[in-house]
Amino acid sequence: MGKYKRIIADVVLLIIVLIWGTTFPLMKDALKEIKPLNFIFIRFSIATLVLGIAYWKRLKKLQPDLIRLGIYLGLALTGGFIFQVSGLQFTTASKAGFITGLSVVIVPIISIFYTKKLPSIPVLSGVGLAVGGLLFLSYDGNWTFTIGDLLILLCAISFGLHIFFVGQFVQKRDPILLTLVQIGVVSVFSGAAAGVSGQLQLFYSAKVWWAIVYMAVMATGLAFLIQNWAQQFTTSIRTAIIFSMEPVFAMIFAFLLLAEPITGQSLIGGGMIILGMILAEVGDYLQLVINNKGVTGDDQIS
Repeated sequence: MGKYKRIIADVVLLIIVLIWGTTFPLMKDALKEIKPLNFIFIRFSIATLVLGIAYWKRLKKLQPDLIRLGIYLGLALTGGFIFQVSGLQFTTASKAGFITGLSVVIVPIISIFYTKKLPSIPVLSGVGLAVGGLLFLSYDGNWTFTIGDLLILLCAISFGLHIFFVGQFVQKRDPILLTLVQIGVVSVFSGAAAGVSGQLQLFYSAKVWWAIVYMAVMATGLAFLIQNWAQQFTTSIRTAIIFSMEPVFAMIFAFLLLAEPITGQSLIGGGMIILGMILAEVGDYLQLVINNKGVTGDDQIS
């Protein structure tokens, strides 16, 4: 693939992470009024409806193979969100943030097992810096492992699987239809979970509905659509490193919108994550120049 497409893909993935960073202050307020599983259900249902209306003519091109792959992605995404909201009831937000961010390590592990190849040294170094940065951002002096931490770890594994498999499935497939199927799957399963737990409800304040609609359209439909497009031109490991920027943007928007303080520890952590991302980008680019060929994505799974 051309180096410029790879750079554009990485930039738009970073824009996605910025959008996700804006959702933390909104979600923090909204979850005071709406239950988590119902929030996920309504958010993904609206996203599915909006994309379905916008691209309804493409629906006739749905093939069984694409539906099957979309279901796999949707199940991984559903697991990530449900494990996350369940685990947050039994652990601290700081620990949850760090453990969720470990998907940046899980993706390379999955990739190594599948491709039987080690990533380049700059990419591995970028992963290490990102993990160290997440540790600085999240460490609160408490490292006892609870059932909540286990659930969040399962969340990180689910998100890691999602990132990796997106890299496999989007090659030569319609990213719009793949997005529609996967977010539709999340809607169905989160709705079932909300119903079983007695969380289903539709009557909320205008403030909560604004947060839901914003996250449904921008942080769900648009974000996953862009991810599915961009991962045609970049690797899953680099995507995971870019996604580790999410808590950095969350910290910035929490400061701007909620006046939450930014500590020296947070600045060090954020700086390490940014440095890790740059190292992975520059290292891969130099390797591309040395080899005089494009950097391809991971091998496909059919």
